[in-house]
Amino acid sequence: DGTFNSLPDSEVMMIDGRVELICGINLNATINNVRCNGESNGSVNLIITGGDSPYTVEWEWDNGNGSQVDNGVTINSLIVGQRADTYCVTVTDGAGDTSTACYDITEPDPIVIEVDVMGSAVSIDYSGGNSMLTEEISPAISDLNNVPDGTYTVTVTDSRGCTESEVFVI
Repeated sequence: DGTFNSLPDSEVMMIDGRVELICGINLNATINNVRCNGESNGSVNLIITGGDSPYTVEWEWDNGNGSQVDNGVTINSLIVGQRADTYCVTVTDGAGDTSTACYDITEPDPIVIEVDVMGSAVSIDYSGGNSMLTEEISPAISDLNNVPDGTYTVTVTDSRGCTESEVFVI
């Protein structure tokens, strides 16, 4: 009918020479998982598009026992130093519209070492971690079937530098 309504800048985007309309609040996240089991170094970087900026961002985790509220956010919200858990976020824009999403920060399985001493022989098994596990025994042992009396430490390291140690005595 020839009527033209203007839209707020937050709902219009120029992409490759064409006009795109952004409807609603769009949430995209980059997740950095925990490096080693039990650490608190995961993060979620939330990128917000659409809706009417500024936004209020409400994070919740640990079944509601942890939270963070960011007011006046224009593009992104970041939570850092987090342990493995599910992190849910509710974003409210300037017009009162909301969008909700949940993101999982994961962690690798713990490194587990099993040492079996049978007389002067030793069997060492290990699993878990981030893959490519390597072992080091200190002091060094040349033959696991004929280990001299003493106290030894086996340390297992994974591909990300996570370690676990176990002491055994012959």
